[in-house]
Amino acid sequence: LGPPGCAAVYRREALERAGGGLREDLVAYYEDAELALRLAGAGFGCRCVAGAGVEHEGSAVYGTMPKAKARRVSRNMTVVAIEHMPAQRRAAWLCWHLLLCALHAGESVRRGTAGAWVRGKLDAMRALPASLRRRRSQPRVAMGLFEAHPLRAVRRQRRTTAPARRSRA
Repeated sequence: LGPPGCAAVYRREALERAGGGLREDLVAYYEDAELALRLAGAGFGCRCVAGAGVEHEGSAVYGTMPKAKARRVSRNMTVVAIEHMPAQRRAAWLCWHLLLCALHAGESVRRGTAGAWVRGKLDAMRALPASLRRRRSQPRVAMGLFEAHPLRAVRRQRRTTAPARRSRA
């Protein structure tokens, strides 16, 4: 649907028609996915450049703050789901979202960040009125971009994104 934020280039026209770039209220985690959904709703697609690569530190800031990361991920995954989950498939996708939340909750217990994870969900609930207003005001993403059965999308993604071998110049 869209590139990861650390490896993206956008056309100005696309960002303007989608209502702007990355949202500051999301700060980190899921902000690139949210932008990709808005761009798709505005009629834009994504292209990959064959052979292009990017080196990503991965949590360069939040890596030193696991509780802050857990809270931000917990909040943003729910905010983006509320704002962009397709109405026609809401029941099926809600089940998958809740399963993903349960898996994240389990991982946060394992990592000692469960309290931060819960605070993130509470932050998402406090953001609910704004999320619903945003949902009503933005163009809907074409249903063809959403798999009717989320597990099929995961399986297809795993087949198409096998780890690439890189050589260093």
